[in-house]
Amino acid sequence: MRDFAAAVMEEEAILAEGAVIERLRRSGDRLDTHSLATSLVFDDEGKEALREIYRSYLDVAADSGLPIVILAPTWKAGTDMCEKAGLDIDL
Repeated sequence: MRDFAAAVMEEEAILAEGAVIERLRRSGDRLDTHSLATSLVFDDEGKEALREIYRSYLDVAADSGLPIVILAPTWKAGTDMCEKAGLDIDL
């Protein structure tokens, strides 16, 4: 894995994943009102749905030979949002 700052300076283009939430929504996967995709990391079906989406982005990056930025599906995983979603997280 290359240093992000070096890639930004050296590469002409960098891919970024996008629309993960929309893809999950359209596929019928359940998204929590408060935590969106965060709850999916806690069960096998949710993890598999995320794995398939992220794999598709990684495949595009590999096929194009471009670096990619992948963000975590837990960007709404603050303690307050997880509590509202009923997620029992141990911090």
